[in-house]
Amino acid sequence: MRSLARALTWSGCLGCLLGGILSCQLVPRDRTLVTPPPASIDSGAAPIATLRVGTFNIHDLYLASSDRPERMRAIADLLIDTQIQVAGIQEAFVASDREVLFARLGDQLPYHAYFDYGPVGSGLLIVSAFPIVATSMQPFEARGKWYKPWHGDWWAGKGVASATLACPGLDVVLMDVHAHAQHDFEDDDEYLDVRTRQMVEIASRVEEAARGDALAFLVGDLNCGPGDSEYEHLSTAPLVHLLGAVIDHIFVVPNRRVEVELRDAHEPLPIRVHRDGVLELSDHDLMWCDVALTLR
Repeated sequence: MRSLARALTWSGCLGCLLGGILSCQLVPRDRTLVTPPPASIDSGAAPIATLRVGTFNIHDLYLASSDRPERMRAIADLLIDTQIQVAGIQEAFVASDREVLFARLGDQLPYHAYFDYGPVGSGLLIVSAFPIVATSMQPFEARGKWYKPWHGDWWAGKGVASATLACPGLDVVLMDVHAHAQHDFEDDDEYLDVRTRQMVEIASRVEEAARGDALAFLVGDLNCGPGDSEYEHLSTAPLVHLLGAVIDHIFVVPNRRVEVELRDAHEPLPIRVHRDGVLELSDHDLMWCDVALTLR
């Protein structure tokens, strides 16, 4: 009887686990947390002439990250020091750490949108010096494997997160993405097909953005780059590559109303002086570039 009771108990636990997994899939969190724009926006200001755009995977995970609050403060300082005006951030999963980041950014990057999708959130965050007046989220249909929670990608609501920014004289759309990781670099890439389908989904979203009036940028951690078969699927989309060579990239979408010229590009090392030596801010580099904007 004890064996039967134990079997029934384990069956019940397994059923609850599977039920929770299915409920996460069927009823995901689907909200975007946005700093409200000011009551009025000066539409008569001179059009913006240059824009500094960045991307940074900050490796802020619930269990696999260390020195999180300290790193968030240092990351905010780095964003302020580099005078970035808009950035797409990936792996910003921990809510309390995001608050540390926001408090430190202060008036330099006062506007932000976090895309809280999927069982544990998307990790996708956009910070901006300009008011965010609209947002959207297109979750990936290709998601990976739920039964490998240590990989995490299925559990995160990854996709294409978009924010429309009210820059002086010009609306700018920033699309922030984080594609599925490879995870095991010694064996065959078991997620190549997933990542390939995600590149197709990203290309479709870019084509949609290209039909709009706003100037659009695509930034983020694609987990692939030139020479990778999945990356080539982005070639079908109207994109101009501004910066990036491995997995982190910045693109601009050609716009009929605005001429964009790359002025400068930067790839700093993610280190800072630490009381015990050197503090690595992330396992990725902060990348940013300056573009000159001319209305046609």
